[in-house]
Amino acid sequence: MKKLYLHVGFPKTGSSYLQELFWANAAFLKQQWGIHFHLPPVAASTLARRPGNSVSLVQDIAAGKPLAPLLAPYLDTDAPASLISTEFWSQLSHAQNEAVLAHATSHGYRVHAIGFRRNPFDMAIAAYLQNVKRNPGVGTFLEHCQGFSDKAHDSADRIGAVLPLDVLDYDAAKTNLAQAFFSALGHDAAALPNPVQAQVNRSLSREEAHWILKMRARDDEMANYLAITLAESYPFSGTRLAHTRETFDALCRALKLDPATAAAQQNFVPQDAALDNDALLETAERIQVLLRDRVRSAQAKYTAGADALEDIDDLPEQFQERRRMKYVRHHAENLRELPRAERKAEVAALCAIMQTVLEFRRLAAFFIKAGMAEEAAQVIALAVAAGHDRASLPPAPGGRGGLGAVWSLFRRGLGQQQG
Repeated sequence: MKKLYLHVGFPKTGSSYLQELFWANAAFLKQQWGIHFHLPPVAASTLARRPGNSVSLVQDIAAGKPLAPLLAPYLDTDAPASLISTEFWSQLSHAQNEAVLAHATSHGYRVHAIGFRRNPFDMAIAAYLQNVKRNPGVGTFLEHCQGFSDKAHDSADRIGAVLPLDVLDYDAAKTNLAQAFFSALGHDAAALPNPVQAQVNRSLSREEAHWILKMRARDDEMANYLAITLAESYPFSGTRLAHTRETFDALCRALKLDPATAAAQQNFVPQDAALDNDALLETAERIQVLLRDRVRSAQAKYTAGADALEDIDDLPEQFQERRRMKYVRHHAENLRELPRAERKAEVAALCAIMQTVLEFRRLAAFFIKAGMAEEAAQVIALAVAAGHDRASLPPAPGGRGGLGAVWSLFRRGLGQQQG
C-alpha cells in the first residue's frame, strides 16, 4: 500500500521550521524519496514564511465538505507516499478522522500520523509568548499559568484514538527536528539539498514581551506588527522567559500535579523575574527603528500615486481621507482644461469618491477659490444628495481668514439647497 504521512504538529514544536523545510525540498522529496508534498497554488515567494500545505483542507473537512475533491490533490499522485502538514489537524472530530482514514484506505493508502509533544512546563512559556506576539487581551504570565491546559496531550489522545500516531519528544529532538521527523519516515535528513538555516517564528525575549504588552494596551494592530517584525527582522536578544516559584506552582495546580514532585522531576530551579536593563534599552531602540520605518512607509504610500486609489484600503485609516483628497484635488485641478459641458460629469465622479462632509467642503472651497462657481454649487448639491446637511458640519474655524469665509459660504449653500 501507499503511505499517507500526516504531520499534525503539535503547536510550538517547530512546525513552522519543518514546513519551511518541506516547501524548500518538495521537488527532492518526490524525485528522490517518492514523497509527494502538494504545494498549494500560492506564490510562495510573497509569503513571510511558508505554512503547511493543508490549512484550508482542515477547515473544509471540519465544515463538512465532501472528502473526495478535498483529498484528491494529496492522494492522486504516482508517488508511493504523500505528506500533509498542518498544526490544525486537532480541530477535526473523531468522526471526521474516521472518515479521512476510511477514504485514504479505500484509495490504497496506509495512514501514519506524526507529531511532536513538548514538556508542558516549557509549552506554557512558549504558548504565552505566542499569545503576546499575536493575540489581544493577554494578561500576565502568572494568569496564563493559572488557566493553562495541556491541549497537545488532549489532541494526541483524540487523534491517536483513530489514526496510527507516533508522538515524538520535542525536547529531545529540538536540536535536529528534521532528522527526528524524517527518521520516523525511514530517511536521513542530512541528504536534503535545501536545509533551512534561519530560525523560523522565534519566540520573544522577556524584554520584547514587556514592550509588546505595553503597546497592546494602546494599539493591538501596532503590537502585532512590532512583535512579528521584531521576531522576523532581529536575532534573539535579551533573557528567556522562565518560571518563577509562583508561576511553576500555579501551573502545577492547573495540571493537577504535586509541585514538590514535579519540581524534582523537572529539576526545577526558580528564576528571577527581573528584566535586563540593557536588553530593555536595545529592544526599545529596535522598536523605534520599526516605528520610524512604518511611518515612512505609510507616508510613502500617501504621497505616491496622487492619480490612483487602488491601494487605499491598505493604508492606515488616518491616511485614507488624505489620499482621497489628494486624488480629488489632483483631478479637480485638471478640470480647468475641460470644456464646461464636460466638467459636470467629472465633478460627479469626484464627489462619488468622497465619504465625509468635510471632503465635500474642501472640494467646494477649492472651486470657490478657483472662481468655478458652477462646480462649487454642484458639489454643494451633491453633498445634500449624499445625506449631508448643515447640522453635520462642525463650527466654522475661527481666526483663519479666507478659509472661514469659504466655510460660511459652504454652510449657507447647504442650507439653500435643502430649502
